[in-house]
Amino acid sequence: MAPTGNGEDPPKKNSRTIVNTFKYDTNAAGNKIKTGTDTVTDTHTYNTSSKNDLGQSVYTTTVVSSSLTVDAKANISDTASVEVKTTVVTMTDDGAKATFTNEKSTMSSKFVSEELKEATNDVAELKSNDSEGLSPVQNKADNINLAINGTVAVATGGAGAYVQGAKVAVVVSASVFTATELTDLSNAVSPENVSRTYLDE
Repeated sequence: MAPTGNGEDPPKKNSRTIVNTFKYDTNAAGNKIKTGTDTVTDTHTYNTSSKNDLGQSVYTTTVVSSSLTVDAKANISDTASVEVKTTVVTMTDDGAKATFTNEKSTMSSKFVSEELKEATNDVAELKSNDSEGLSPVQNKADNINLAINGTVAVATGGAGAYVQGAKVAVVVSASVFTATELTDLSNAVSPENVSRTYLDE
């Protein structure tokens, strides 16, 4: 997003998040199997403002993401994926002009932040202690689906987890899920569309 106003707006606040996401593994035929791979990503967003030689305001946003993975057997990757995205917005007389760069690399997992190590170790431990080897994100999705089904059952007079041809809108965990013409509400939310947040500041 480009700054607004006269080009003298202060830069946006810096931020940091650590988030756990999930993706199913696939078999030789390309079909999803029951377990999958977790990714834990530590993202820092830095915002700065300056003036160039022409006296124009320049706003730079740099997003640095470091990611470790945890496989279906709870093994943590030896290397981290690193991505650096930079957006530079220059306020000219003709309006805001933006340029973008995106660099990807890898580094040893030894050099990631202690917070990322801690979050990744937690995911691996939860996965190894699960009787089916499921991701904590899968378990979170299951809990959301149970809450959706319970809400639907109440709203439909105890119809249960399966509502044929129902158009239902329910509120769960401060998020709104709209299920339209669903025949199996027990799987309304996929774990691939759910995340767990370890840090948000």
